[in-house]
Amino acid sequence: MTTEDWGAVARAINHRMAILKITQEELVYRSGVSKTVIRELRHAFRRRRGTRTLEAISTALGFHPAHLNAIAHNRQPTVPHDLATLATLDPLTDNLRLLQHQLELAAHHIGNLTDFLDNLVGHVDSHPPHQQTQPSQADHITHIPDETTHLDGHPESTGRDRYTTCRPRTVEA
Repeated sequence: MTTEDWGAVARAINHRMAILKITQEELVYRSGVSKTVIRELRHAFRRRRGTRTLEAISTALGFHPAHLNAIAHNRQPTVPHDLATLATLDPLTDNLRLLQHQLELAAHHIGNLTDFLDNLVGHVDSHPPHQQTQPSQADHITHIPDETTHLDGHPESTGRDRYTTCRPRTVEA
């Protein structure tokens, strides 16, 4: 049984991040690994991590995919990728990836909004609004002046009078 050296993994990740001048958030984005897992690995939290997780972080840092797994198991890491691979970590490529990710999120939100509007239209179609009726001759319109009362107790019109339609009460037998 081999002992895993998470301290060495943390040092390798932090050193590489410093060399590449990337933040934890950038590493999260590049690797697709959660912020919590990245934080735990950067602080040598002793919890076993899967090979795929370590491969994703290794690749995001420009290492060979097996690099961090080898360090964790006290083995000599595979030689890092060549400079051409490291060049894929340049800011322009990262910005394009970020833009692609944002467009995918926007498309997802638009899809959700479309589904919501389709459901809303279906609901409206199945529940037509109440018909609004015009006042009949049996109705009468009542004028309700909008007044304010001053300190002297006398009302004064505000000029915002309201009108309301009153319907005569019908009694059913």
